[in-house]
Amino acid sequence: CRFRKAGHCTMCNYGYGANVSAEEAISHIDRALDEHHEPVAELLLGTCGSILDEAEMPWTVLEKILRRLAQEELPTIILETHYTTITQQKLCRIRELLPKSEVVIELGFESANPKVLKESLKKYLDLDKLAQTMALIKQANMGVVLNAFLGAPKLSAREQIADTKAAVEWAVSHGADRVVVFPANIKPNTELWDMYQRGVYNRVSHWALIELLDQ
Repeated sequence: CRFRKAGHCTMCNYGYGANVSAEEAISHIDRALDEHHEPVAELLLGTCGSILDEAEMPWTVLEKILRRLAQEELPTIILETHYTTITQQKLCRIRELLPKSEVVIELGFESANPKVLKESLKKYLDLDKLAQTMALIKQANMGVVLNAFLGAPKLSAREQIADTKAAVEWAVSHGADRVVVFPANIKPNTELWDMYQRGVYNRVSHWALIELLDQ
């Protein structure tokens, strides 16, 4: 992920690896589908960051993957990517390649508060441009999922819940079909891990998620 490489995202520990060939990727997909005995209703495709970033997933490889999946006529296919990797041309091509599946684009978002994004999560995101990108996805007759983060550092437990609640409300008001809430997972090799080890960050209580959902 180029954002991880640049030092963004307090909570992220995405690594890196060699790009897979189309043949390797399709082989993995075939094995996963074969091992799943129940009908597959939903399949999520992702990389270590953004599947529509050609540095992570060459477009020629992604096209072959989508052509293979089109043969399965799966009800829903989700592509996880950064909002800056999306163009109208890419969306139109994906729609052409998957004519019989619902296509959903899942985007990192985390918070609707610019201060929390910048100072707490080190995620540099233009909310106006994100909203424009969401509208572009909807115009392409695709669904939008936004990921919201629960447990931002430098906030109290009450502020963390309020921040995530505001993020969910922002997402829904701007046309998100779904919101995925991620309670903080403290992963090694992240700034969040370092903060936890130094005693300046506390684990998120499961009750925070229950309180959020209740609200």
